Amino acid sequence: MLHAMTRRTSAGRDPLERAIESTLRPESFVLKILMDLCDADLRCLDAHAHLGTLVFDSRAADAVRHYEVGVRIGELSLGLSACCG
Repeated sequence: MLHAMTRRTSAGRDPLERAIESTLRPESFVLKILMDLCDADLRCLDAHAHLGTLVFDSRAADAVRHYEVGVRIGELSLGLSACCG
């Protein structure tokens, strides 16, 4: 089941698809879409992965933080955080 923020709109595209398709738009536009997804639900793995990729060249430390959040969310989702440290 998709989270409410990532459900398809009447136009047939969810916010994550819009961000991915917006590579020709200013970075700030794409960042806003992805950050809105994170604001709605911090567990949005795809948003964190795309944010990391988007800022990697200019802000590597921010990129690593997004990747780290994604890893931790995945571990929690799989029940690995306590056993696999």
